[in-house]
Amino acid sequence: MSQEPGRKSSRTMRSEAASQQAGRPESQRRGGVAGPRGGSGGRFLAVFLVVIVLLVVVCASLYMVKESARRRREEVDWRRKVKKDETSLRAYGCFVKAYSTGLSFVTGRKTDMTDDQLFAPFRGDEKVYNVVYTRNFRDQRGRSTFDQRILDKSRTNIQESGTTVSREAVLMKAGKLSDDTPIMTARRTYAPEPGNTTSEGGEILVIVYAVK
Repeated sequence: MSQEPGRKSSRTMRSEAASQQAGRPESQRRGGVAGPRGGSGGRFLAVFLVVIVLLVVVCASLYMVKESARRRREEVDWRRKVKKDETSLRAYGCFVKAYSTGLSFVTGRKTDMTDDQLFAPFRGDEKVYNVVYTRNFRDQRGRSTFDQRILDKSRTNIQESGTTVSREAVLMKAGKLSDDTPIMTARRTYAPEPGNTTSEGGEILVIVYAVK
């Protein structure tokens, strides 16, 4: 059969269609549309990395804040301990002065000591709040009584608190005044002199201002 001019045969048309199909991308040959692969997956990965970085930054910031607070607490505790130790040394040092001066009085060896003699080491000492010597004894009728000497009789209102620290039988304890000024007391009780039938011993009490 003769073929009309300009008209392609069915075989030729099928051949051309196959050639065009072979030249298309695989996605188009399968009926899909060509496009970049992994676009949504890349965005998800970027968001995930940003979240991870933010979490790391937040955790690091919280750790630094907590660590800074812990160091401040430790420093405050250390400074408080140092001040307490320094105050204890101050109280003990002042007590040693009172012991050297007033032991004979509180034990009944020298009962005629004057206030000037007992308190001479503490006159003008701004670290000392008060000093008290107490001598217990029996009077001529055999009744228990006492003789108490006080450096400043207007400074007797104190409040002791906290833990007692002992050093060579001297008991030291923190406290405060009525206006909350911190202080520390140092005291020791003594037995009477051997062979002294009227003495019942006594006590030395020293009160110092806390180290600021």
